[in-house]
Amino acid sequence: MKTVKIATLVTAAMMLSAPAYSQATTTPEAPAVTTPAPAPVAAPEGYSPVPDFATMTADQLQGIALHGPDNTDIGKVTDVELGADGKATGLIADIGGFLGMGSHTVRLSFEEVGVFSNADGRLIALTSLSEDTLKALPAYEKPAQ
Repeated sequence: MKTVKIATLVTAAMMLSAPAYSQATTTPEAPAVTTPAPAPVAAPEGYSPVPDFATMTADQLQGIALHGPDNTDIGKVTDVELGADGKATGLIADIGGFLGMGSHTVRLSFEEVGVFSNADGRLIALTSLSEDTLKALPAYEKPAQ
């Protein structure tokens, strides 16, 4: 009887002194990357805004140069993102890189980019976001079909 009491006391002492462990594990959420609100994009000299460029075809927009806030070439429009209704919802652009190597692919909403045309019909896209800001955005991943 004395042995049972001692064993019970030792077991109770061990249970009280041991740290408690939870069965459920929680994964901390990754911090959200926030993009600063883009400033309105003004037309570069010799260009005029293309009204409602969201209605343009992907063929018309693919390959046009993307310029940063200081009007330097920072990338290229590579695709147009379509919503479930088939309407354009944003532009996909490769930022930086050389000959397609080392570029960072991002999605830009129509609020973050403007499309402009000159007298010769040449199109360019212009954003108020810097190349560094665009490279800090999460990489665009094409949705599964």
